[in-house]
Amino acid sequence: MAKHDLQVKPSVLEQLRQKKTLEVRLGHPWFSTIQAGDEVVFNQEFTRKIAYIRRYRSIKSAVACEDLAKIWPPFEGSEKAAKDLTKLLKHNLRGDVSKLGVLVFELAPLKE
Repeated sequence: MAKHDLQVKPSVLEQLRQKKTLEVRLGHPWFSTIQAGDEVVFNQEFTRKIAYIRRYRSIKSAVACEDLAKIWPPFEGSEKAAKDLTKLLKHNLRGDVSKLGVLVFELAPLKE
């Protein structure tokens, strides 16, 4: 099991502390070292275990297949929420999604 450091905005960190259990990232090669069972330390203060990793070809397919409220809890599962979340992810995931794809990390609490 390896540990990885990831940075997120303060608003995202707050959601991770509450109900957010899916973290979406652009499929950069440096994320290929992260595996299920590894730990991720967000902003050097909050740790979660990677339960599963799913890869998608596009943001649209990730949004269609995943639970929106687990990606960003304020969104509910409506068609408008899916469009809003897609727009938000396109803004936040900078890079060539068509070449790199999208990774969805399913997070789980650490076992005490």
